[in-house]
Amino acid sequence: MTASQEIESQLLDLAWRQWTELGVAGMKPYGQVAVGIEELLLLTAALADADPRLRDEALDWCAKFGRFVSKPRLKNLLRSVSPEARASFAMFAASHNATTNAGWPGDEGGKAVEVRLSGKSRLGNPARPALLNLRLRTLFGVGARADVLAALLSAEAPHVSAADLAYLGYTKRNIAQVLDDLALSGLVRSQRVRNQVRFSWKRRQELDALIRPLPGRIPRWPNLMRVLIGLHELTRNAARKPETVAGIEAVKFLDVARSDLESLRIEPMQPSERPAATWPRFIRWATKLASDVASGRTPGP
Repeated sequence: MTASQEIESQLLDLAWRQWTELGVAGMKPYGQVAVGIEELLLLTAALADADPRLRDEALDWCAKFGRFVSKPRLKNLLRSVSPEARASFAMFAASHNATTNAGWPGDEGGKAVEVRLSGKSRLGNPARPALLNLRLRTLFGVGARADVLAALLSAEAPHVSAADLAYLGYTKRNIAQVLDDLALSGLVRSQRVRNQVRFSWKRRQELDALIRPLPGRIPRWPNLMRVLIGLHELTRNAARKPETVAGIEAVKFLDVARSDLESLRIEPMQPSERPAATWPRFIRWATKLASDVASGRTPGP
């Protein structure tokens, strides 16, 4: 198995395990790590050519339970991924829209493919730790409110601002409005720190009692999924290139992904002085990262 195939295999395992949590007829579930629904859709679309059955089973779930997908968030996240990832999702979205009236964004230029819907999908048990985001959406609606609450539950800092949560894929104004509403409800408290309004928990224990059990980790999936999709694109496209060229492209990738890696606290691979020597080092780093995430050892704060 080539390095590109190994990374692709790890990402397919990750996607299958998360879809199994959501209720697709699959393999072992993901366990104690919260699943990000829109990010999983983007990853699945990127892997569709490698595993058409994964694509079909995911679309089967979406045909039944697409009401739990946030279309505004999906639209915003699409703006942050590569043109190649957007093109892959256009096919995925076009295929979904052709069999439903969902009106998913991002299908422009996408050609619907013939999909075999198995009808086997069930809605995963929202009480499972990994389905925290789904559970919050059943309680608070599909939108920024549920996702902001999940982000607050994962925040390390005692106080957060709307800008701190911009990675979620909603507008800063939308996030700020949700935080203001949560403060009015008495769930969080707000205070002005210089020129910024920051929010902290006021009644977290009450919320915890309502939504338990919590997962062990709530990753920053928007950042992490961009990195993983980028790794997949890079290693697949570089598979037949000389190692010198591949090494140069790896360095470019690390530069583009720097902010995502920093937010996830992932130590980037240090390039060699020779591009040809950089590529094998990069592959070892990328393979370990993909393996860790697939097995539930997600990086991040």
